[in-house]
Amino acid sequence: MQIARLTLCAATIAGLALAGCQKKDEASGSGEPTQKTVTAPPVAGQTTSGQPQAYWRSASNEEGDSISYADDASGSTIVLACPTGSGKLYVNVPSFKPVSSEDRMSMGSGGAVTALVADPNRETNAGGMTGVAAVPSDLGKILPGEGGLSISYGNQKIGPLPPVPAEMAVIFEEGCYD
Repeated sequence: MQIARLTLCAATIAGLALAGCQKKDEASGSGEPTQKTVTAPPVAGQTTSGQPQAYWRSASNEEGDSISYADDASGSTIVLACPTGSGKLYVNVPSFKPVSSEDRMSMGSGGAVTALVADPNRETNAGGMTGVAAVPSDLGKILPGEGGLSISYGNQKIGPLPPVPAEMAVIFEEGCYD
């Protein structure tokens, strides 16, 4: 159920019709959709019970690209999306509550931080808060950064999350510049 919610969030914030959030397999030419889930590095003291408790998932098609993080144990989720040709990065954190006096969201890892515009009055089906910015030139440093990914909005913060797996970060970044 949580995977379906993440897919809905990605489609809503990016305005994408990601229809299952898959990318066509261009190498095979079969047109069969593919999707990739990568389990995040284990968190100290965390036990697993067959199903991944924390993971990154990527999805894309001709409408755009997205990556999402879900931690089943804490209920933390985030979605990052780039609609094709927009030059924009959308970041949604469903657990963040709107703050009428706050219009800035920050996302970063270590010393690499980017600011996003968050509109607390904007209604969205994705829930939580969404920040929007031009795709940052240092996105390739932020996502797989060793310090992990953190997002803040007002006094609300999520992270540091495990870094986005390097291969997934490269594919997402390339998709954001399409």
